[in-house]
Amino acid sequence: MLIVGPKSTSTGTNDNSVGTALWANAGQTVLSDNLYANRVATGDPETTQYLKLTNFGITFQEIPAHAYIRGIEVQVERKKQSGTGNVTDNSVKLVRGGVVLGDEKAKAGNWPTSDTSVTYGGMDDTWGVRLDGRAVVDSGFGVAISTTSSGGTASYGVDYVGITVFFEICDSSATI
Repeated sequence: MLIVGPKSTSTGTNDNSVGTALWANAGQTVLSDNLYANRVATGDPETTQYLKLTNFGITFQEIPAHAYIRGIEVQVERKKQSGTGNVTDNSVKLVRGGVVLGDEKAKAGNWPTSDTSVTYGGMDDTWGVRLDGRAVVDSGFGVAISTTSSGGTASYGVDYVGITVFFEICDSSATI
């Protein structure tokens, strides 16, 4: 098995296919530098739109078009910065061609109050999505994260998102 990553995102946007609350500074997830895509929750409960992170800069030199993708691992550095409310994952899914899809990977439990890296997926997990090299090289490939806050106000954010791709090289004439 071959591995590329972790590669960091270069594009962050809000996607209104879930939730209503907007993320601020959606593009601040490129480096682990304490600059956050963030949300200050004032409603109770409140669900964010997807923080859609794409454009991971994966190239055909790294993963050929005919590669068989075995797994996708996503690392998210996140934290609750302040407030009395709780913050939890609402939805974590893949993005292919700019569309949010695949198996739900949201984890149970409150977000921590210090920067903590959480892993979603893994080396043998394609999130229920059929993928080849063309899909992961596309600038519209990535991950989408939505949260729910409840029990009071809360300020929270995502500092860094990285994707690692696990793959095998297939015969270029084979279909995946």
